[in-house]
Amino acid sequence: FAEPGKLVLAPVPLGLTASNDGLLVVATNNRERDALVVNVAKRAVATTLRGHSGTVAACCLFAGDQRVATAASDGTVRVWKARSGSEQLCVNTGGCDATCLAASPAERSVLLMGTRQGLLAAWDARDGASLLRLHAHTAAVTGLVFVDARRALSCSADGTALMIDVQQGAALCAFAPCSAGVCAVACAGLGGRLPGTAAVRVFAAWQSGR
Repeated sequence: FAEPGKLVLAPVPLGLTASNDGLLVVATNNRERDALVVNVAKRAVATTLRGHSGTVAACCLFAGDQRVATAASDGTVRVWKARSGSEQLCVNTGGCDATCLAASPAERSVLLMGTRQGLLAAWDARDGASLLRLHAHTAAVTGLVFVDARRALSCSADGTALMIDVQQGAALCAFAPCSAGVCAVACAGLGGRLPGTAAVRVFAAWQSGR
């Protein structure tokens, strides 16, 4: 935090997620095996999320920016209060090596995790009940984003991007594969009016730079 206007974090963080109110959650690869909630406006650490016994590899904020989830190499996903740092939930992932996390925008929050083995897993963020366990990809999951309360997009180093129905536990469609791995995915609503759905435009970034 030494330079005005710059936020300096060390070591290099593995995961970053930003809120709408000036909080920045950072999943760091450090010996403390914790995550930091940083107030960007004050350029200071607001709270430290401690509890994992392995490297924190991914993080995400829930709708409303009041809760944050972290996943670590200790085989757990934990949910915390963003401001106080108190732990609300701990879920055993079955030894999965998490690479990314996403939280649904719905009031009934669903937590979705991607792993290095290509697995997608989801839990009810209120009680930890398992909702999904799907071997969707053949390589590491590199990105996750919810389209709506029910559907999510995932992408992988295997060069694929999928639309997943989290409630049904099934892939709805696959996007054109690429020989290079897909490193990120995002979507934008197009105002669809089909019952129970929304039309979306999918954006993907390939490692080849296309």
